[in-house]
Amino acid sequence: MNSVQTEKNGNSWTSLLSTYTPKFFIVLLYLVSTEFLMLWTQKFTKEWKDLDYGQEHPFFIVYTQQITYTLFLMLPLCKYCYGLVRKLPIPFYEITREDVFHAVILSGLFLGSAEFCVLGLSQTINAVDNVLFQNSSAVTFLLSIFLLNEEVNRYKIISILFSIAGAVLIIVYGVMRPEKSEENAKAKQEETLIGYVFILVSIVFYCLGCVLIGKWRAAKNNLEDTVVFLGLIGLVTSLLFWIILPMLHYSGAETFQLPPSTLNVRFFVNTFF
Repeated sequence: MNSVQTEKNGNSWTSLLSTYTPKFFIVLLYLVSTEFLMLWTQKFTKEWKDLDYGQEHPFFIVYTQQITYTLFLMLPLCKYCYGLVRKLPIPFYEITREDVFHAVILSGLFLGSAEFCVLGLSQTINAVDNVLFQNSSAVTFLLSIFLLNEEVNRYKIISILFSIAGAVLIIVYGVMRPEKSEENAKAKQEETLIGYVFILVSIVFYCLGCVLIGKWRAAKNNLEDTVVFLGLIGLVTSLLFWIILPMLHYSGAETFQLPPSTLNVRFFVNTFF
């Protein structure tokens, strides 16, 4: 009896490992690559700041990045044209009113998140920002409880507590340690409370958008649905939020000016990663 139970347990563990090991390495690769890109993006943002561009044109940066997602709509268009050429019965992708409504809400959330992020980065210590962004899972979990009826158990709570404890340790003993006093003093000259408020608002907006995607797109989660919806977010952004650019320009809050040509390549890469 015990041997049979042991064999079953062994088979179940083997099945779990074979199922989740590839996913684990994919997630690990994603985390490593996004962390690298985040650090590279901050360097890139600082270079814009040195040119007085990123600090003076934050909305243009995030608006242009988000409307670039409209290019994803080329996928269903190309697929439809291929069907016409080959005389195949390939219908054009159907976009419902519900899809448009969801795209409006999410485009506003993600645009606001990116805007507050850019505003906050120039007024905070980047190492602290990294820690805060990496702990956005705690915010996502809390929002999921109310919006997705996420199950609450001790393992999830312990995981969140470990994550928060790790953030505190990194900030206190990594960023603020005495031997880094000279570096911290220089950073604190640019550090403001409102900068961290901007970062926290950015995190909340982003996490809320992610949770709403999980709620609204649960039945439309294949690759084509996701790519088309991203394109729809870009299209909605370009059609609805362009009015903010002339408003900012004529009010003097942010004058319209194209970015330096030397940063265009990195700007494009940063948009899609």
